[in-house]
Amino acid sequence: MKRAKFDPAMENGIPVPSAYSNRVRWAPPETLVPTATPPATEPVPQPTANAPIRAGQHRALKPRGNPALWITENDYPATPHPVAGTTGFTLYVSADGRPTGCMITASSGSPDLDAATCGPLMRRARFDPKLVDGKPVPSTYSNRMIWDPAP
Repeated sequence: MKRAKFDPAMENGIPVPSAYSNRVRWAPPETLVPTATPPATEPVPQPTANAPIRAGQHRALKPRGNPALWITENDYPATPHPVAGTTGFTLYVSADGRPTGCMITASSGSPDLDAATCGPLMRRARFDPKLVDGKPVPSTYSNRMIWDPAP
């Protein structure tokens, strides 16, 4: 709550209330349990790479793909004894959707887990950039990495 920073959602140039929720849980792939598919909803049209972006058009920063797959079991740090913990992080994202920086915002209590968080995120995280007045702009993405070595 103290460190999360978001640009407000805008509607016709006026800030409007909005919410953002997300969660990343890391576990070895063989332990992942598929979740139920949510009911189909009417898609909200979003600009694509080939579609023109109109002035006045706004869009929030959106992760490409599943953020839970940005860190794999191969990224778990080699430690004498497996440890678990949750590391909070913020990615600084350029207007082209690539991370330009990473900051640990909440320690897991394990320096090894905290140190292992940013590298894979910087290499793998990609985003559809935030749009303000139809133009891609730099933004931030905050989340938590749940490190759990248990099978």
